[in-house]
Amino acid sequence: MKRNITILLCMLLFGIACVPTPKQEVIINRADGTMKSKLSAPSLKEQTYTYLDTWKETIHLSGVDVNIDAVVEVPEISAFPVVTFEKDSFTAEKVVMTVNALYPGRNEVRLNAYNREDILFDIQMLQRGEFADVNDETGEITWMPYPDEAEQLQRLAILLSEVSDEDEYVLFTENTVLLDGTQMVLRTENGTRLYVIATPSSLRIGTGRGGDIQSETLVWGSGGFAGEKPHALEHVTIDEQDAQELGEKILDSIGLANAFGVAKTEKARILDYIPEGFSVRSEGRIVEFARTAGAYIPYSFEGMSVDHGQRQEDTAYTEPWYNDLIQCYFDENGMQMFSWYYPNKSVRIANENAELLSFEEIQAIIRNQFRYSYAWIENAEAVRYDKIRVRRITLSCVFASLPNDPEEIFLVPAWVVYYDNELIESRHMRGYAMVFNALDGTRLKQFGVY
Repeated sequence: MKRNITILLCMLLFGIACVPTPKQEVIINRADGTMKSKLSAPSLKEQTYTYLDTWKETIHLSGVDVNIDAVVEVPEISAFPVVTFEKDSFTAEKVVMTVNALYPGRNEVRLNAYNREDILFDIQMLQRGEFADVNDETGEITWMPYPDEAEQLQRLAILLSEVSDEDEYVLFTENTVLLDGTQMVLRTENGTRLYVIATPSSLRIGTGRGGDIQSETLVWGSGGFAGEKPHALEHVTIDEQDAQELGEKILDSIGLANAFGVAKTEKARILDYIPEGFSVRSEGRIVEFARTAGAYIPYSFEGMSVDHGQRQEDTAYTEPWYNDLIQCYFDENGMQMFSWYYPNKSVRIANENAELLSFEEIQAIIRNQFRYSYAWIENAEAVRYDKIRVRRITLSCVFASLPNDPEEIFLVPAWVVYYDNELIESRHMRGYAMVFNALDGTRLKQFGVY
């Protein structure tokens, strides 16, 4: 069934109307000039976009079939803007503002880097040793001494002899912020202890001194630590909708509600490393937020493969530029972890309502890309591969970098094609994605946090 969306100019939906339109021409350098012409053209006052809400088709290739049975998601928005961005960074001021917004009231930072509890724990971890091997049958782990165990124990013993029995706290201000990755220990007004790590490119706030967030996809796929058998997370009590609503309130508190949207929500857990080995501190849900420009369908490719079959010539248009990503982890006790990676900031609107390629043109590009990506199978004798399954296609927005302009990037409308096969599904993996610039059809390379 075909759907039409009439596009009217109404930038208020995007939360970026205050960004000035550039007076100078935006410089683009795409191979055929399509990108340049689209951005330099006058903004469309009105356009009707026609697309299929369901695309059903099978592409027969030598050695593999690509079965497209996909829901096509296009946001009901009033304009398709292209916005330019610059790389941003965390400053002491921004760190303090973010912490205070998330935890209103008086926040204090501990002046002593370690206390007695921290040092005694580190001594136990050092005495345990480092990982050596694991028995696949029983899951029992063998530990071995660290090469410099004696020196480290001596260092910790000195620290223990010098540490005060009382922690000293002062008001958390810009002058107390560390931006070198050193962990800062904070105390909120209600007594909650926070552990904050900040660098110019990342900010992480958690309620535990250590620990890793592990998605259910990871735990299901291979187990989350040595000796653990793959399994589902069965003790999550917070539901998906509640986690998303909590996350949206968090973004609203730091002024990003119109810039980011929920890209993914998944069951997850916090795994702590302890002297006995490993301990699951919490099971909950992780909510990932990605750029939306106020209305596009947010897209997060973390944990997915996005470079499969990437055309080599496309790398000429790919200046490494990391997508900013915000993650919040919630359990029944509220937010336990907040992370923000690679911040960017909007600069100006390159085009308030740019013309998109038709859906028929995008379909042809997707077909050709699958033929290109799996052309190598034609040389594999007597081999049949699992049928490729395309189940979802969305009109999102991603960063598209350009050559000769490393300081600026464009947030462009982009088609995201999600696909997998039965093997990927059986291993509980997130699968693959292809990303295409909706303005010129270029396949876009993506750079993520992990």
